[in-house]
Amino acid sequence: MREEQGNILYYVGKVDVIAHQVNVNGVMGGGLALQIKEAYPEVYGFYKSRCDAFHIDGLKVLLGSCMAFNFRQSKTLCANLFGQELSGSKRETNYEAIYNALDDLRDLMVKVGLKSVAFPYGMSCGLGGGDWRIVSAMIEVVFEGSGIDIVIVKYDPQ
Repeated sequence: MREEQGNILYYVGKVDVIAHQVNVNGVMGGGLALQIKEAYPEVYGFYKSRCDAFHIDGLKVLLGSCMAFNFRQSKTLCANLFGQELSGSKRETNYEAIYNALDDLRDLMVKVGLKSVAFPYGMSCGLGGGDWRIVSAMIEVVFEGSGIDIVIVKYDPQ
């Protein structure tokens, strides 16, 4: 696991997967999710349609899973990690859900032979309210021994 400075969206086309946390409500209203929604509306459209389709009697069955979709004209996948149930002012990272979503992502990557993934530094922690020490430890544990190259991208607008 290595750390780099930059804008994670500049890694589209340079890594196999860019992963980030999302909620199960179909809302990409802030942080990296909003940047993805604005730069890649097709990724948002797929995410929103899946959230709408998986509503079952008010339950959000996506929590704890990973849903991947290609960024436009790229082989890089956007991995939406369903780690929070609510959006808006009551967001809260669910550690069990994010762990399960990371596990789901690793299984997908191993199955199809993907070798590199970029995560935003502080994923699940800024707007999601989680603790980066816990989330980064989960990433290390889940991907340990997988042979997958992990890049943590610390945001730098330059």
